[in-house]
Amino acid sequence: MSGERNVMVGNLVRYGGLMVGVFLLAFLMTGKGSVKAPESNQYESMVQERQQRGKAIAGYISKYAIDPMLAGADERDMVLGAMVSAAKAKNKDVLYATITTKKGLIVADTDKGAIGKTYSLPEGAKPLGVKTELAQTLKSAKLGDYYDVAAGIMLGETKIGEVHVGLKAGEEPPPAAAPSVSKKWILIAFVLGVVGVFAISMFSHGATAPASGVSVVNASTIEELKGEEETLMKRVADAKRDEESRREKLEALKRELGDITTQVQARQNELAQMGTISTTGVGEGLDALRKEAKNL
Repeated sequence: MSGERNVMVGNLVRYGGLMVGVFLLAFLMTGKGSVKAPESNQYESMVQERQQRGKAIAGYISKYAIDPMLAGADERDMVLGAMVSAAKAKNKDVLYATITTKKGLIVADTDKGAIGKTYSLPEGAKPLGVKTELAQTLKSAKLGDYYDVAAGIMLGETKIGEVHVGLKAGEEPPPAAAPSVSKKWILIAFVLGVVGVFAISMFSHGATAPASGVSVVNASTIEELKGEEETLMKRVADAKRDEESRREKLEALKRELGDITTQVQARQNELAQMGTISTTGVGEGLDALRKEAKNL
């Protein structure tokens, strides 16, 4: 009974798993459960590329603006004005380029009307401060989304001015629409799943029947082996008892032999003492006769 119950439970598990797989397949084919590869990676790469270009442009201007910043006002304004104009003309995504003194006075700008005014940070921007460069993503009603890249004009360790370059931000790609799948393919997937369930159920029913018989044979074989093992254990125990009995008899014989040996040794000692006494008496008699013979 336990074998049949296990077979039934196994079939139920298989059928349930297959049905879940069929419905999951149909769900995925509708596109609702599909996972699209994000295109944000490409967008992030574009953002980094734009910011790096902005840093390169601002860094170039700050490097070659040192000498003009130290020159007279006329030469300074002319050279720096040409530099910011060229930066915007040669780069279509550049929105503006501004050069300021250490105190924030605008000495060059792509917007000629801003020259001579005090520079004010764009809305939401952070000051460059002690940093040598800073790239920020900003947004305004006039420019939309853009990047502001600032670089310090450094004379050794001293900052004598700043460069600000604005670049257009790349457009973020719209989310991709989920693919649509016709109902025909969903129906085909469902039918194939049902057919597969019945086919596997028939196969599993035929395959599990002999398995129970094999388990019974294995159980009977195990019982026989257990019986043989118990018989062997009894024989081993009997052999051990026989060996102990023989060992006890041998010890008794050894003790008896020792007693006999002791008795023989004692008898030999007695006989030796008797022989010594007899010999001593005869010797004394001979000595007495010798003395009498001398006296004669």
